[in-house]
Amino acid sequence: LYSSAASDVYKRQTNALGLALHSGVPCNVTGPEHFFSNEGRVSCLSAPIFDSGGELIGLIDASSEVTVRQYHTLALVNLAAQNVENRLFVDDHRGHHIIQFHPRQEYLQTQNVAMIAFNQDGEITGANRRTSELLTGLKLTSTPKFEDVFMGQFLSLIHISEPTRRY
Repeated sequence: LYSSAASDVYKRQTNALGLALHSGVPCNVTGPEHFFSNEGRVSCLSAPIFDSGGELIGLIDASSEVTVRQYHTLALVNLAAQNVENRLFVDDHRGHHIIQFHPRQEYLQTQNVAMIAFNQDGEITGANRRTSELLTGLKLTSTPKFEDVFMGQFLSLIHISEPTRRY
């Protein structure tokens, strides 16, 4: 899309790209679900990408002709968006302590892992979207410290997790 077309799509919210920009959730608009009849042969799937502060920073879109649409495509688009978000999260929080968690241990090595970052003082510096889903009600502005979210002391955890330093 060229810039004025993207702006027009956003204002009208006539396909998955515009809907995902407006709603902040993955969207699927297929064939005749499009507002404009000339888009009736197209299948659009789009997933938003958020930074660790919760700001929408981009989208992943997979559009194709309806006849070649695969039903698993939206799941793949969502997975790709999670991958981008997680990589951006790690890059944005280099030098901070990142804790990964999930209710099921086998998911700790997947894109579905929750991540929350803390500075040296145990203050929360960011969290990925999965963290908000697992820690329902977490507001980063109202829970600025490790101890407000987890049981235990931040410094104790850091000392256990870091290798012994020799001076």
